[in-house]
Amino acid sequence: MTNKKYRRPELFLICLHAGIGIAALAAVQAAEPEMSPELRQSHRELMELLSPEPVINTGSDGVLTQLTAENSQIISDGREVYHVHCAACHGAGLQGQPNWEQPNETGMLPAPPHDGSGHTWHHADDQLFEIVKYGAATAMSDPGYRSMMPAFKDVLSDKDINAVLVFIRSTWSDEHKQWQQGANDAQSGREWWREKGDQ
Repeated sequence: MTNKKYRRPELFLICLHAGIGIAALAAVQAAEPEMSPELRQSHRELMELLSPEPVINTGSDGVLTQLTAENSQIISDGREVYHVHCAACHGAGLQGQPNWEQPNETGMLPAPPHDGSGHTWHHADDQLFEIVKYGAATAMSDPGYRSMMPAFKDVLSDKDINAVLVFIRSTWSDEHKQWQQGANDAQSGREWWREKGDQ
């Protein structure tokens, strides 16, 4: 494949045509409310071609993890994992440690609550999974982040991590679950596809 070199007049014409095309597209877009159904469909198809693809954030390990749906068995399994491995720091009632938003004498934050008073429900499934498995510094791509919570990749299986997170999620209000689902949709690209469908 050879590189084609344009003379100045040709380059001028190319730029002129591109500018006309952009101006025409802007004019069509501004007139969209008055479009006929056929023209509106053509406009949507053109915008689809020009729209960027959704950004799918697969986290630090390149895998987009989505937690499984809640059922009595997985919640029971997750509750057991939580009480064995998590409750000592995060509290038997998921209440976290006192003053969890203020660094302690070591400069690290105490264990946060996992109930509705905390911010666990602000995070997408994949990020929660990675924080438990790899530790917060790795999950957030911040080597300088200091946390008292160890990585559990050598302690818990992926199945156990999924179960404990599903258990934690099962304790949230519908409003918090809906918020967290929005974080999942944004990370997985589903929000982009939903907006495309509404156009």
